[in-house]
Amino acid sequence: MIAKWVMRGAGASVAAVYLFLILKAWVTGDWNASAQTAVEILKSVILPVVTLILGYYFGRSGRG
Repeated sequence: MIAKWVMRGAGASVAAVYLFLILKAWVTGDWNASAQTAVEILKSVILPVVTLILGYYFGRSGRG
């Protein structure tokens, strides 16, 4: 249950940031900078959350 809430929260946060980046790029016209920022967000936010969830599930499956 905790893993689901963590994933939902992370997903909502990233979606909000991407929406902001798209709006910013549309207003300023600088799509290159927004794309680079989006890649950095993926590397710094999504990967650690995914590894946390995978570690939780694999660790839990061993207790079976």
